Amino acid sequence: MKKRRISEGDLIAVTTTTETIQGRMLPSPSENYLSLKLDSGYNLNIKKSEIKEIKVIQKTSKTIIEEEYVKTEKNLPYISILHTGGTVA
Repeated sequence: MKKRRISEGDLIAVTTTTETIQGRMLPSPSENYLSLKLDSGYNLNIKKSEIKEIKVIQKTSKTIIEEEYVKTEKNLPYISILHTGGTVA
């Protein structure tokens, strides 16, 4: 596979030995795999040895998110929310 100028967050189409898959590039758990975030919300790891072609559909845009100040009320109790994520969450 040739080296490509793709970055995390880029929308790409990956053609493997069996199919073409489209998704956003994610950080990979291993240098032997390419990770994609699919439109369904699931993540997919593809062996780099099975990739025939990668096309960049859309480069990611770098946006700056401003932090919002959250006003607290001293007379209300402090609570914590534990969010574990997952498919249903």
